[in-house]
Amino acid sequence: MRGRWRPDGRIAWEAGTPLKQQAVLFRASSHSGPLEIELTRRNIPFVKYGGLKFLDSKHAKDLQAIPPLAGNPRGSTPAARVLPVIRRSGPAPAKRAALLHDIGKAVTHEVEGSHALIGAEIARRFDEDPAVVHGIEAHHNEVEPRTVLAVIVQAADAVSAARPGARRETLEGYVKRLERLESIALEFSGVEEVFALQAGREVRVVVDPGGVSDLEARELSRRIARKLEEDLQYPGQIQVTVIREFRATDYAR
Repeated sequence: MRGRWRPDGRIAWEAGTPLKQQAVLFRASSHSGPLEIELTRRNIPFVKYGGLKFLDSKHAKDLQAIPPLAGNPRGSTPAARVLPVIRRSGPAPAKRAALLHDIGKAVTHEVEGSHALIGAEIARRFDEDPAVVHGIEAHHNEVEPRTVLAVIVQAADAVSAARPGARRETLEGYVKRLERLESIALEFSGVEEVFALQAGREVRVVVDPGGVSDLEARELSRRIARKLEEDLQYPGQIQVTVIREFRATDYAR
């Protein structure tokens, strides 16, 4: 068939013409796409000679993998087809971001800041791909993840950390370290409660509003931070937040 095609296979079949005796000629394999889609929609069997069927082509299979991936985000087979199509989220940049995501830990004892942000800055200085840099800086949510690659790095980091033996620190040692953090802050006058958060990377201190003023709360956070520096050894930094809350309550009767 030259020029415009007419999907009249069903009409010919109803007229008694066997499907095996019907043929459509195209100048190029790529021209047959619309007819293939229409025949497939009408459930009319056909054989294509010269090139792959439209729905067997790579780009068509990539598109067909999107609904299964949406229904099951953990499906590895559709993910392997869909993710490389998305710009800068294929295997190569994902592997590179996963390899470099914790590189900032190597210098946290020398540079102030979190290892994720430090690592991103190091990668940026060495002209790393911006997508890889974002994956590094966002893997602990200190920067909001904006790309599929950043989410992949977050997931890979969580899976790796959950492996048996991946963390050398025992549960008992972990608990003792957090208790030590809290006990140091509780030594200061006016402190009512202390909470160690984010695996010890943040300490929140609740003070008595009647015994600690706003200015004293600011000074207290500085003193606690200096005390932690003197008494503890730790990677990175610990954020100390002093909370002074004053509530006035009355009743209408």
